[in-house]
Amino acid sequence: MFCLLRIVAAAYVLGLAFAGSALAALARVLGTIASVAGNAVTVKSADGKSEEVDIDDHTRISVRTPAAHTILDNNAYVGVTATPQPDGTLLASEVHVFSAAQRGVGEGHHPMNGPPGTTMTNATVKSVTSVGAHGSVPPI
Repeated sequence: MFCLLRIVAAAYVLGLAFAGSALAALARVLGTIASVAGNAVTVKSADGKSEEVDIDDHTRISVRTPAAHTILDNNAYVGVTATPQPDGTLLASEVHVFSAAQRGVGEGHHPMNGPPGTTMTNATVKSVTSVGAHGSVPPI
């Protein structure tokens, strides 16, 4: 497990969830793994703050990696991070493509940590009809 975490340490952590018991609250930590010591992982957030998280056999760690827009196909389960614009539209800053096992997790439109008004919308792609200029994908 330590070897795996050392590899993951170089990547961004999309979400780090842990539960100490069946009744424990779900916690998410967003950032870069700064260090690992036994069952403790130190995560450094974008604002420079560090948080130590104890992990166990129920901990899920996800990583962010660059991907081509071509993986956005019909029936993909995605999460779109966006911020509100002055004209009332949302500007996507990230598109997360989830695994089949994550389908349905967090489905819907929710507030998220980040700049004021940042949201995450998790949903299944109904259809992709074309790709715009410079590889951009039109609204889905």
